[in-house]
Amino acid sequence: MRPSENRRRARRARLLDGAGALLGARRRGIVPLAAAAAVLALPGAAAAATVSGTAFEDFNDNGVRDTGAQVDTGVGGITVTAYGPGGAVLARGTTAADGSYSLNVPDPAARVRLEFTDLPAGYQPARHGARSGTTVQFVDLSGGNATGIDVGVLQPANYCQDNPLIAIACAQYGAFDGDWADMAAIRLVPDDVPNGTLPDRRGPDSTVPGQITGATFEQIGTVFGVARPNGSDYLYSAAYTKRHAGYGPNGPGAIYRTDVAQATAGTPNGELFFDVNTLPGRPAGDPTRGTDDWIRDRDAFTEVGRSGLGNLTYDGDGSTLFTVGMATGELIAVPVPADGSRPTTAQTFPIPSPCAEPGDARPMGTGFNIRDGLVYVGGVCSEESRGDPPPRAASADLRVFVYTFDPATGAFGSAPVLHESLDPDRLCVYRGNIPFPATPCTAADYSADWHPWTTRHPRDVADLGDYPQPLLSDIEFVGDDLVLGIRDRWADQVTSASESLDGRIEGGLSSGYTLRACVSGAGSYALESGATCGGLTNAAGQITDYGPGDGLFYWDQDHGMHDYTSNGGILSIPGSRDLRQTGYDTIHMGPPSSGGLLYMDKDAGTRTKGYHLYEAEPAPPPGTPMSTFAKSNGLGDLEALCDAAPIEIGNYVWLDLNKDGVQDPDETPIGGVEVELLDAGGNVIATTTTDADGQYYFNESNVPGAIQPHTDYTVRIRLDQAPLLPYIPTNDHTSDELRDSNGVVDGAYVVDPLRTGAAGHNDHTHDFGFHPRFNVSIRKAVSAPVVPLGETVTFTLTARNHGAGIADDVVVTDDMPDTLELIDARTSLGSCAIVGNDVSCELGRMLAGQTETITVTARPLSTGRHVNNAEIRSPGDEDPDDNRDRREIETPRPNVSIVKSVSSPTAKLGESVTFTLLARNHGPGIARQVVVTDRMPEQLATTGVSTPVGSCAVAGATIRCELGTLAEGQQVPITVTARAVRSGRAVNDAEVRSPDDGDERDNRDRREVEIPTPDVSITKTVSARRVRLGGNVTYTLLARNNGPGIAEEVVVTDRLPSRLKLGAVRSEVGSCTTAGNTLRCELGTLAEGQQVRITVGARAVKTGRSVNRAVIGAREDSNPDNNRDDVPVVVTKVNLGLTKTVNRSVLRAGQRATFTIKVRNPSRATLRNVRTCDTLPAGLAFVKATPKAKLTKGRFCWTAKTLKPGQSKTYKITVRAHRSTGGKKTNVATATAPDANTRRAKRAVRVIGGGVSPAGGVTG
Repeated sequence: MRPSENRRRARRARLLDGAGALLGARRRGIVPLAAAAAVLALPGAAAAATVSGTAFEDFNDNGVRDTGAQVDTGVGGITVTAYGPGGAVLARGTTAADGSYSLNVPDPAARVRLEFTDLPAGYQPARHGARSGTTVQFVDLSGGNATGIDVGVLQPANYCQDNPLIAIACAQYGAFDGDWADMAAIRLVPDDVPNGTLPDRRGPDSTVPGQITGATFEQIGTVFGVARPNGSDYLYSAAYTKRHAGYGPNGPGAIYRTDVAQATAGTPNGELFFDVNTLPGRPAGDPTRGTDDWIRDRDAFTEVGRSGLGNLTYDGDGSTLFTVGMATGELIAVPVPADGSRPTTAQTFPIPSPCAEPGDARPMGTGFNIRDGLVYVGGVCSEESRGDPPPRAASADLRVFVYTFDPATGAFGSAPVLHESLDPDRLCVYRGNIPFPATPCTAADYSADWHPWTTRHPRDVADLGDYPQPLLSDIEFVGDDLVLGIRDRWADQVTSASESLDGRIEGGLSSGYTLRACVSGAGSYALESGATCGGLTNAAGQITDYGPGDGLFYWDQDHGMHDYTSNGGILSIPGSRDLRQTGYDTIHMGPPSSGGLLYMDKDAGTRTKGYHLYEAEPAPPPGTPMSTFAKSNGLGDLEALCDAAPIEIGNYVWLDLNKDGVQDPDETPIGGVEVELLDAGGNVIATTTTDADGQYYFNESNVPGAIQPHTDYTVRIRLDQAPLLPYIPTNDHTSDELRDSNGVVDGAYVVDPLRTGAAGHNDHTHDFGFHPRFNVSIRKAVSAPVVPLGETVTFTLTARNHGAGIADDVVVTDDMPDTLELIDARTSLGSCAIVGNDVSCELGRMLAGQTETITVTARPLSTGRHVNNAEIRSPGDEDPDDNRDRREIETPRPNVSIVKSVSSPTAKLGESVTFTLLARNHGPGIARQVVVTDRMPEQLATTGVSTPVGSCAVAGATIRCELGTLAEGQQVPITVTARAVRSGRAVNDAEVRSPDDGDERDNRDRREVEIPTPDVSITKTVSARRVRLGGNVTYTLLARNNGPGIAEEVVVTDRLPSRLKLGAVRSEVGSCTTAGNTLRCELGTLAEGQQVRITVGARAVKTGRSVNRAVIGAREDSNPDNNRDDVPVVVTKVNLGLTKTVNRSVLRAGQRATFTIKVRNPSRATLRNVRTCDTLPAGLAFVKATPKAKLTKGRFCWTAKTLKPGQSKTYKITVRAHRSTGGKKTNVATATAPDANTRRAKRAVRVIGGGVSPAGGVTG
């Protein structure tokens, strides 16, 4: 019972688990299944039967197919299906054009479910009623055929309540703020005003019973078009140009709005909604009004139909108003803001002209067709282009036309849907005493013949009383046909008892009428002719010259004295039998000079009712107008104030025995159930009780303030009430919303949250299924209580339904602990899924007493205690206490051990040893992740490792062997080889580990290997113990490994003293490097007993005794006492070469002589600070020295800082013999150096007496 809209799932997800606590608490109070079955007993199957009825449009949504003043028409194209138990389709058909259907149900069950689906676009289910069921009904065929199984449907936009107020536009004389400012410009009148009703008084302030003033003349002025979307807060009206009747305070382009609630409460009101003249071009024009006083209003004569606004209509949802700017001929679309504010702009659309002279097009009428969603805009081709002065008989070019306009695209149809001539020949405006319909009229000025539009008063050229000119003022719809309101322009140009432009008293009588145009093909209409339209003919209206083709479809609108009485306003309320029309003298042969409403049968054209709203005051003095306009178009358009279509919520509570959430016809309703309606705040606002058919409804009859559109509600049922104690709610079911169960358990209630749709969207989809209680349980068994690692264990889960009802959506879960590895799960019903380490078995449906088995296989992943829980769930389970069961198993720890052996307890450096590590799993069960580690001590270096199982890796000194999983009793030998690299006691520990090991006492074993330390020694000899400076010596160093074992990292160093300079170094083994006077020989590894000779050359560079020490070292050495050896060497001084000569050996006193001294280094060493001195004997005086000499302590000395090998230095000294001296004079020279022996050299000269002459000769 659910249309495919208004879903409300937001709250459901969090409610689905809410049933447990309450239902479990009630499990002791279950009604036995036998009692439930008694409720379900149905009559036996019947023979073939017929189901028939009608689908109808319930216009007033009262749940009754009306046939009186309200006519509910049939609706075709609805699918009707009869279902049997289990959803079997027994019969199917479609409603005919008149809404009827008949299904032949062969071999039906005693009760069938009847569904009405595929409603035409725009239709909603109507409310239930005495002769109108919902779109899902249950029909009992046990007694034979079933008739009158009707269903109502509704188009919300066509809804109107019984007896709505009718809003009617009323004209008043003069300015809006003049003498009649307080008079009604809009009257609100009940639709049920009786036939023949007369106003309580004559004049503009008259009323009829129930009348309310909607807006005053002062508030809105003169208006024609009125419109109010269903349920809107406002009534809208549009300014109209009528001579002698002024505009409202906002001028000719004003659209006003009236607050309906204020008006019906007694406060007339009107405010500007939108001014069309704020748009470009001023579409309503701006004529001068009241010229020469309002009794003449001279300038308004030509402006009628050329200024102001035309009729007013709205689209299907009331979001846009449409009117006609009569100055520019534009359709104006005015948005209606949803928030009640006023629009700031509007759109304009030029209305096409189909007229022979395009400028003759005068549009005014508008209407909206709910069936096609189009606006219909109409007017007349006025023929005014033919010129003045009148009169002039109209031709075939005086035509009526209608275009369609699509609000969605903003475009008019490419051609008019109606475009036909208005037959100008008509009967009389005023008949006098000539019986209707005798012809012709008694005088030309009483003729109702149509004329072209004029801009000049006919009395300017002829003494004519009336000059009818057509205005297409209103468009309504009767079914698919158009109904056209034709207003007489003349009665808006000339009023009763007003003055003509030349000052004469005049009176203009209206001669408007109502025409019908019927569908004549796709997108076109044909105007009535001869009182025939489409397939309808009203013979009584077939009167010569009465209307188009000598007839008038709506023929019964004459007064007796007047053949045409319409003011051009018409109203067609969908579903109402009658067409309503504003006019004058609407009571046949009743009081004259009146205005009121005329009701005519929409199809027969006959008068059904008429009453007067006003009657003119007695004839005023000449030149004094009648404020009510009497017979001169005193009324305008009219509108029914229809409420928004109400909303009804329902509707079914039943025993869903099979728990499928579907309302099967063999499942019985549950009566006497209290149902609550909650508002959005959770407050209970209404309560009702299901009837014997299990149905409940909420509507304005039991919900204060009615159910509002687009509002959140919740339907709620208390679960602890007596009719429901044997049952629990069916789960929310969404497969078919027409006939599903929607309740969701929420604590002590079952609830269905919802949001209403738009007005008129009745929602009979909130259904609640209940089913007998049930109890599911789970029991769990295990194949063995103790399961070693590596073995499997089997759990057996037994699921059982102990209850009286069906258990649905049964799910068994088994959440394995992380210590068990899930291998497999199998079930005897449904299917199991494994996600991670969890089992979920969806068993689906379990009948009462049904037992199913689930087998789960697992393997321990670790030792210890494993706790395994199984759980069973089914929504609505009565007793959750038996929904869980657990079993425990124990997995003992295995024992792993290690035993280590070594090939020899001792090893020399460089030798290898072999260790054998035996890893063993003693059980019980497997041992996983077995790892053996062995960290070699520093004395040993691993050279190899192997294992028959797993793999080994060496990282530095650590060996790691990952053996993986060892079976019970399995042992693995690991072989490790190592080389002795350091002496000492090598302690080697091996260890085995497994996370499953239960005894760590045998997880380690050690072995020791003794490695002795070798002895290295050094012996040093020299080629000579004494050597002269600059001489060479050779040292011999003998390095030896005395054992035991190898000696590694053997290094010999020797730092020569500074008196020697290191020369070439050679070693038999390894390599030697020198740095300055130091040598380093890295001999590497020496075998036991191996000796290495190292030869070292040196040169003596400084005298003196030097002791030279050689040192040997190894990574390990047991005897450091023999690691050094010293050899002394003495470097002796060299002998300098020194010679001395003189250039003369004999000289006289005063004569000069030059001694030459030569010092030489004969050695192979460089001598430093070689000092040469010369001592002069007495009698010889120093003259000069070359190079200069330094006098020190009476000696003349020269110093050479260096004197390289073989190098010599020569010095000269010049002396002069004293005059007083004589004899042999010996001159002694000495040469010294730190590293050389002192040498002397002498030379003697003989001085003879006598002086030397200046010429250099010897004297004396």
